[in-house]
Amino acid sequence: MKGAPKPSFLCGPTEVRRLLGDAERFGFASIDKAIDRELLEALRVEAADHRRGASRAIETQMVAYRACVAGLGKVATSFLECESAKDLLHSVFKTRFVLTHEASCFTYYECGDFLGLHRDRENECAVTLILYLDVRGPQIPTAHTGLQLRVYLPGADENLVVRLVIPSCIGTLVIGRGSETWHERPTLQKGEYLAALTACFRRAD
Repeated sequence: MKGAPKPSFLCGPTEVRRLLGDAERFGFASIDKAIDRELLEALRVEAADHRRGASRAIETQMVAYRACVAGLGKVATSFLECESAKDLLHSVFKTRFVLTHEASCFTYYECGDFLGLHRDRENECAVTLILYLDVRGPQIPTAHTGLQLRVYLPGADENLVVRLVIPSCIGTLVIGRGSETWHERPTLQKGEYLAALTACFRRAD
């Protein structure tokens, strides 16, 4: 593959305003086809390459969690640290952020994997960015599909109510106040698979 494509977003003023509105209302927001095909393909190739060296991650105490994870590559790091990424987050959340390398990775979910209900640690993950790179599943998903992110009413610790369900689709970008908003990924069912770039950003100040 030739040199990595220049990182950039396909988000105009209208898309940014919608992201801002959804983020304020739900705590999370998403946009389809957020980056160009060349960059998306480069990230998909890198994620597939890193999958061979991914480690199994299982957590049962702080946050119930089961998946495989792998470190970032050059393409992913360049994408997450580019000025357009910083500008997009600033436009939506009105704060400057920097990438938390140690809390960012490629994440791979397969049947039986899940991410339990939680809020992220504010000191390392004030805002969350997820870019879906590979999504596979039955043509007719079950009602219990894990190919979705569930977002709950911000600020409520008891009797949580689902406020937003974001389907997992290739090329969809999700950003949110992960440290303030309860969210989870249900258990993936038979035939389901998901690979994503999962990044955490902390406040620059």
